[in-house]
Amino acid sequence: MGSKVLCLATGQTYELVLQTYVTAHPLSLPYPNKQAKYIVPIKRGGALEFLFDVVSTIDCLPIDIYNYENALLKQNFFNLKKYHEIREKSFGYGKTNVLYRFYILDLKAIIMQPFIRKNIQISTYINLTDIPCQNIMDNTESNDAFSNDITNDIEIHEGHIVCKVANRYERSLIARMKCIEHHGSKCLICGIDFGERYGELGEGFIHVHHLKPLHTIGQDYIVDYKKDLIPVCPNCHAMIHRIENGENLTVGEIKNILK
Repeated sequence: MGSKVLCLATGQTYELVLQTYVTAHPLSLPYPNKQAKYIVPIKRGGALEFLFDVVSTIDCLPIDIYNYENALLKQNFFNLKKYHEIREKSFGYGKTNVLYRFYILDLKAIIMQPFIRKNIQISTYINLTDIPCQNIMDNTESNDAFSNDITNDIEIHEGHIVCKVANRYERSLIARMKCIEHHGSKCLICGIDFGERYGELGEGFIHVHHLKPLHTIGQDYIVDYKKDLIPVCPNCHAMIHRIENGENLTVGEIKNILK
């Protein structure tokens, strides 16, 4: 089983899985009823983007997840609770009184694009060797593309200091990727597109700025990469972090200066 990967259709909950590192499915057919070592959440259209390790699993009714607070690490329980609360308010669980298997995940690797598995209806097992992965610690962009506030010690799950370097790096990476996927790689302040300016050399290069200063956040929250993060060029990013009258400048203030 060590070489098998469970590709699990997540439907509307795909973004939630990436935010919380938790997924779940009913313990009934046609879902698999055996343990998996690795999971790939399937994006709509069949795209596979991220490979996760399964840290632990819990089989219970959704309402009973609170009974596992003392059985899980603090961060894992926080992730599980957030997944449940957001899913319950937005997508729901379908039938009531149905046992679910909850998977607590840890990012293992980035799946090289493009990689699409079509005709996956709900779930399937594939071989780990069939997936073109790039280990998260082998990414070579960390010297430049991550020279921004998305690499702070408290990321994605702000309020929790992530102990492992790999966790800090992987959560920064997934937030950055989803931010650029949503907003594009053009600076949202001055409008520069490094691909247009420098050709292939600059294609995709951009910094990512966190709109909520992390030192001002005193409680746990899940980053919304659509609202909390924006792509900015290094020059605008540096100007945002200059202090004027004791405070950092806002995105709007930098835009006004450039008018």
